[in-house]
Amino acid sequence: MARQPYCRPVSEARVEFKEKGSRFIGVVVPVKSEAEALERVEDLRRKYHDSSHVCWAARLEDGQWQRAADDGEPRGTAGLPILNVLEGNELGDVLLAVVRYFGGTKLGKGGLVRAYSEAARLAVEQLSADAKGMERVVPREYWRVEVDYSAWGAVENLLARLEADRVQVTFGERVEAVVAVPVGSREDLEKGLASWRLQASQVEP
Repeated sequence: MARQPYCRPVSEARVEFKEKGSRFIGVVVPVKSEAEALERVEDLRRKYHDSSHVCWAARLEDGQWQRAADDGEPRGTAGLPILNVLEGNELGDVLLAVVRYFGGTKLGKGGLVRAYSEAARLAVEQLSADAKGMERVVPREYWRVEVDYSAWGAVENLLARLEADRVQVTFGERVEAVVAVPVGSREDLEKGLASWRLQASQVEP
């Protein structure tokens, strides 16, 4: 799966609403790994130990890993709607959980989908309302470039236009640089270097 720009939370958000007596609590939590996502789910289960269900979806990066759970609700009525909210908002590195306290009235499958979707949507909306609640992430590829000193200034200008980061620069007989280039800028990098008869090789971060 190609890595694409995405948004990730830098803080938590929590909202509540009721639907036909049932109480729904939407919680957005930033996570950095699958293990952390699962650990935070268990934290929520302990915190809301008297709830009927703790349904959730988690997504790392732009969908490199994702998972959803209905936690006893009819299949596809909770976890998937929550995951759809994450995907629709291009969110990654995130856990979005919806806790339900059953209010005595059954909602039916359609009602459950709408309720869980709404709780998830409201939680993301709450996060977005905070100017510092989310940040945009542009995945990067790493390239090694070796140039003569006479060409280094032009290469620096190219890297600035591509908004590339210089990870490591070594000044020896020539300038050898490892740079982090935004995904999607590979063609521009190669074309720019080719104009000076230079090449770059992709490396692992």
